[in-house]
Amino acid sequence: VLGWAAVVLAAFGFIGCGLWIWGPWRVEPVLRFRISAGKPGSARVQLVSKLADHLRKHRIELELVPTAGSEESLDWLNEEKIDLALVQGGLDLGSRSRVRQLAALQMEPLHVLVKEEVEGALRDQDLEFLRGKRIFIDTPSSGTHVLAVNLLDFIGLGTDPADAPNSVIVAGDFASYEELLRASQDKLPDAIVLVSTIPSPLVAIRVGQYGDRLGDIPYARAFTGSGAIDVAASGSAPAKDPEKYQLIRLLGAECTIPAYTYGVAPRVPDHDLRTVGSRMLLVTHQKQSSHTVQRLMQAIFDSDAVRHTGLDLDAKTLELLAEYEPHPGVDQYRNRNKALIASDIIDYMEKLLAFAATVAGAPMMTRKRNWPICSRRTIRSLPHNHD
Repeated sequence: VLGWAAVVLAAFGFIGCGLWIWGPWRVEPVLRFRISAGKPGSARVQLVSKLADHLRKHRIELELVPTAGSEESLDWLNEEKIDLALVQGGLDLGSRSRVRQLAALQMEPLHVLVKEEVEGALRDQDLEFLRGKRIFIDTPSSGTHVLAVNLLDFIGLGTDPADAPNSVIVAGDFASYEELLRASQDKLPDAIVLVSTIPSPLVAIRVGQYGDRLGDIPYARAFTGSGAIDVAASGSAPAKDPEKYQLIRLLGAECTIPAYTYGVAPRVPDHDLRTVGSRMLLVTHQKQSSHTVQRLMQAIFDSDAVRHTGLDLDAKTLELLAEYEPHPGVDQYRNRNKALIASDIIDYMEKLLAFAATVAGAPMMTRKRNWPICSRRTIRSLPHNHD
């Protein structure tokens, strides 16, 4: 009886140790990240604000650090000035070798926003209508700028004022979305180009208060299938770092801005608009620990995250081909359940059974019994039956 009691106690102790190791009641230390999502007022910044509220219950704190756009965010991440960034996909990393991808999130369509009085010309001529027009394509440190310059180049429009017959006029006097919203109607450019999740705060305000309209990009599929192009020669990219202005078009995709997204009466747009887009990426730097990444990923892909953040979060997107080198913690997060069932639990049960068998056998070996003790001489003296 005492022997079996020892077995039961030992088993419970062993199971208790395992539960303590794996137990959900262990309090994890608070994680703090400096994260960038581009310019203040952008859709990404609003997403980070919602994400921060959600992550707080997982003991993860986010400190928002504004940057001029995705290109600058990638620079700062590579230099470890920040810990995380939400950036536009499709951008070439160039020499920023320390950047690592965590997840590809939802699509971000390119919006082409024009004043109401020129909507008809845009419908008739597509983006060729922008030749000689003054347009806002964000600052050179933004992913929007890189995508817009590539798209203009694809249709034969440059951004160099010296090439006047085949060029647009870049409205470089605006540095932020707030400046666009504060500007009077007569000071605004003829078109505003920006990459944003739906709905874009800037587009919603311009449509609702000023009557602006959205344009269609009919050659979106042809553009995204046209490979990569270096637009440094266009004059928009600094000569000292031309590789940053490369766009990997094959990583983009044709997508749509659904009808009624920005208004019902009047309908804005009045039909599904074809456009180009790329996936918003969550990235970090290579020195981030795998354990930290696993905690972050588990919190982000929590079942309540979609409801709290509005992000289209699905762990299946982790199976997509990564644009940048994935952080090792991502694979560990993806394989966490598989590894637990296939390895840890089996190994744990084997050790538990071996331990229980050892403890159970000990009383049997020590209990006094009347076992006959046979020496070699006794065995030799026993009669042998050779039949």
